[in-house]
Amino acid sequence: MNRAVNERKAFYTKMVGIALPVVFQGLLNNSLSFVDTLMIGQLGEASIAAVALANQMFFLISLLYFGVCSGAAIFLSQFWGAGNRSSIQKVLGLSVLVAGISSLAMAIASLLFPHQIMGIFTDDATVILHGSQYLQVVALSYLFSAISQILATALRVTGPYLAMVTLAFGTIIQILINEMTFMTEGPLGIKIPKPSIGGHILTKSEYFWLVAALLVLSLIVVHRILKSHLGRSFEALRDSPIASDCMGVSVYRHKVFAFVISAGFAGLAGALYSYSEQYISP
Repeated sequence: MNRAVNERKAFYTKMVGIALPVVFQGLLNNSLSFVDTLMIGQLGEASIAAVALANQMFFLISLLYFGVCSGAAIFLSQFWGAGNRSSIQKVLGLSVLVAGISSLAMAIASLLFPHQIMGIFTDDATVILHGSQYLQVVALSYLFSAISQILATALRVTGPYLAMVTLAFGTIIQILINEMTFMTEGPLGIKIPKPSIGGHILTKSEYFWLVAALLVLSLIVVHRILKSHLGRSFEALRDSPIASDCMGVSVYRHKVFAFVISAGFAGLAGALYSYSEQYISP
């Protein structure tokens, strides 16, 4: 009885230790956005429009941060699990270097050519003026933002945080799809024509049998993978990654294989569902 109570206490203590930093960071980010919107809202419509357009530069930099952090998260989590501290330092240094140089270049461009950058988004002289002033103020924050993003990723992907990072990346992708209206139409979504093969539009029953055939084919592929040396490596990794690594099974490579295979099947299912509904949206 006492052992169960102690285990629960240890679990909840660890959970609180993991959750509190994430909660505080989210609170700070949301508070910053709230205060920023509250202050700018008192300056008029032109200022609101100028800040919104000027922040497109930060949106572009955020895409870069997302790419660098995504790659760094995978490598850092693998090297942490293997106890390879020197490789962690190399990945962390390279990530900071890439993100830092890119953000520094964007900051210099925002400082030296703010009017030209704002002219890409609008022709309104008042909006360009306010947006240029805003760009010159926030440009210096790009470099510090890059460093903080990389370090935050490094701190989160150690130990049990890989699953949390994976879920977070899914949320980030959804946000990006919503924001890139020029490509995805945002929340409105994209209409998809009826599925066809060789110019022949499939009926509902024909499409059902196509999906059924692909389902059977997918099951066969999964069965063959599980019975192969790759599947046995997956089972060994599931039972004990450390023991698998000691036996010469590359933990990193096989986890990448697992990510790629699962992503392929998920993509196939999503494509079939989209054609079934003839509509796709975030």
